[in-house]
Amino acid sequence: MDKLRSESPLGTLELRARDADVVGEGRELVLRLARDGARAAGFVELAGGRAFVKASPLAGRARLRWALKRALFQSPLPREREHANLLWLRERLFLAPEPLLSAVIARGGAPWFQALATRAVEPARTLEDVLRDGGATERAYLLDELARETARMHALHFVHRDLYPRNVLVHAEPSGGCTWFLDCWKGGERLQLRGPAYDLACFLLRAPEDLGAEAQRAFLDAYERGRAAQGKPIGDRAPFLRAIERERAALVQRLAARPGEWRGRSAPIARWPIA
Repeated sequence: MDKLRSESPLGTLELRARDADVVGEGRELVLRLARDGARAAGFVELAGGRAFVKASPLAGRARLRWALKRALFQSPLPREREHANLLWLRERLFLAPEPLLSAVIARGGAPWFQALATRAVEPARTLEDVLRDGGATERAYLLDELARETARMHALHFVHRDLYPRNVLVHAEPSGGCTWFLDCWKGGERLQLRGPAYDLACFLLRAPEDLGAEAQRAFLDAYERGRAAQGKPIGDRAPFLRAIERERAALVQRLAARPGEWRGRSAPIARWPIA
């Protein structure tokens, strides 16, 4: 991993890149995005191929909060943490986009801009799209694979914390496997307040629309078998299912207070039995 720390007219740039070939191009890309000063998400050419870049400014309370976390606890910013989490997943043979670089620009000692670039995964669909439009056989195969990989991830003490179907890509790899984990900046392999039940609640939040009762049951059965196969069984099933129900109910309540986070979709059914 190559690192660069340099001064620029926009502030102090700290950049971590896959290798030296990415550093120069990455620096110019990050500074160009920072000069625009707006949130960005899209495909670019980087390091001889297509990449997906996410960049955003930090302002107001968010900037103060992350400045304090960085100064007091050495907490990485979201894009830095996502970079590290993607590397962690890939090192353990999970399907996840290859991180090419992450960068932070600071002014006056406080971060004000962050960016992440990953190698593009193409062609790909989100699992949300497949659950809506795919055939029964494809849906069942992908749900079984995701259940097993999520169980393996949890057995290794990694919690995703944003495991909605929109944050799973579907793209077949020659080496096997189709489900790719995205947007994992909130979680990681670390002590945190959220656990496996929260991940499953996120995925099953819209289960009445996206899965239905039979597919939900098959998903949870495959997850339970996967945990047992990893030597980390869930224990008594009933308390675990109740924990998922509690987390899902809390999600529904929270998102009902923030309708903008529904991303154009209607609110899910408030009560939906996980068991």
